[in-house]
Amino acid sequence: MGRSIIALSLALLTGSASAAEQDTCRNVRMGVVSWTDVIATSAVAEVLLQGLGYQVKETRAAQQIIFSGLRDDRLDVFLGYWSPLMDNNIRPFVEKQQVRVLDQPSLPDAQATLAVPDYVYAGGLRTFADIAKYQEQLDGRIYGIEPGTGANKGINRMIAENRFGLGQFRLVESGEAGMLTAVRRAIKRQDWIVFFGWKPHPMNLDIRLNYLSGSEGVYGPNEGRATVSVVTATGYAQRCPNIDRLLHNLTFTAEQESHLMAPIMAREEPQKVARDASRRPRTLARWRDHLRRPGRSRSCAKLAQPSLRLKGNRPPMRALKTYETPVLPEWTDYNRHMRDSNYLLLFSCATDALMDHLGLDSAAREASGNSLFTLEVHINYLREVKEGTPVEVRTQLLDHDLKRLHIFHSLHRAGEEQALAVSEQMLLHVRMDGPKATPFTGELQERVQALAEAHRELPRPEHVGRVIGLPKRAG
Repeated sequence: MGRSIIALSLALLTGSASAAEQDTCRNVRMGVVSWTDVIATSAVAEVLLQGLGYQVKETRAAQQIIFSGLRDDRLDVFLGYWSPLMDNNIRPFVEKQQVRVLDQPSLPDAQATLAVPDYVYAGGLRTFADIAKYQEQLDGRIYGIEPGTGANKGINRMIAENRFGLGQFRLVESGEAGMLTAVRRAIKRQDWIVFFGWKPHPMNLDIRLNYLSGSEGVYGPNEGRATVSVVTATGYAQRCPNIDRLLHNLTFTAEQESHLMAPIMAREEPQKVARDASRRPRTLARWRDHLRRPGRSRSCAKLAQPSLRLKGNRPPMRALKTYETPVLPEWTDYNRHMRDSNYLLLFSCATDALMDHLGLDSAAREASGNSLFTLEVHINYLREVKEGTPVEVRTQLLDHDLKRLHIFHSLHRAGEEQALAVSEQMLLHVRMDGPKATPFTGELQERVQALAEAHRELPRPEHVGRVIGLPKRAG
């Protein structure tokens, strides 16, 4: 069967993005405010979108500029609408239907209010009204963050109005880092302290704290609880339904975001943190549920492989890594195991990448009129592969003659040696105007020979030459 026929059949099997998705959707313009939690979730969205074949451009700006950009078609998505904190800023855009807020928050359990260490809470300080009772133990201080913030304004208003009996207290303004240093010092000494806390934030992971109740709306309704939602340009869901599906799937808890924020605040690159998070199979499967790569031409996203060195030192002896991907939900069955047809899809994508590696990419095929056809395929299914598993295909050239390639693909969990499945294949070099078999020539022939030399000393795989059949019974 010809490569072109196989590629078409497999593309139809796996599906593609909705036919209605426009070409402009391939480039996603994302607004990002400089808040660590928004930076983290935006990086996750960027990594997932890139994994599906989209290009992402981030624009760092203030929230008002981002909302205007969504209105004016300069931006597409924003993952950082904090409510009620940003309600006044976004309200005019929503009322005029210039932006769209997704119905379901991406983060439903955010909170920002006063907090105390667990031993202080156990000692009786559990509400705002309790703070004045323990003025002596607290040394008459409430610790806030940077001057001018809403957090500090709320504390100053309570002191100025003697609300909850706090008229004799003093606000300590020292910035986030300074406040947390004071909290950790107090905990080490078992001193009493009350401070402004919020989640998501890594403080919730490394400090045993409790949030106070009875705030009477000082930091908004429901004891300072908040949500974070995704905002898109009006009509974006209709233009780009695949991306809209991802944005609906992309939900977090405050604890999850706190874990994402911790390494970023320790100066780790956000995209690296996001890539690490997206390697968790169950989380990845949930985020990518019912998604497609944009456009049929993206069904096999090739890996960029180093060119073969045709002169000088001999290329390194190793199998080529020709394809990598997580196992997508649409490739799996009712047991969430990859269907047998989709093993062939991955091996077919790997063969396409091998063709590119040998210099027989789409431009070369068009110029030469030649291609590779698949003559025969054997697949051995060795171990189950579950939804979300990050996998890679490695390819070895076993042999070749003037017109044919005898190749061996092996499927592995990313970075592991144990094979999950293998496929032995025979490929034929063909002139498409016949079609008829034709010898390898020129640079293609040199690359085939160079790859054969590079793989000459690789061990012969165990499953090469296997035949199917039942053992004969004696008698």
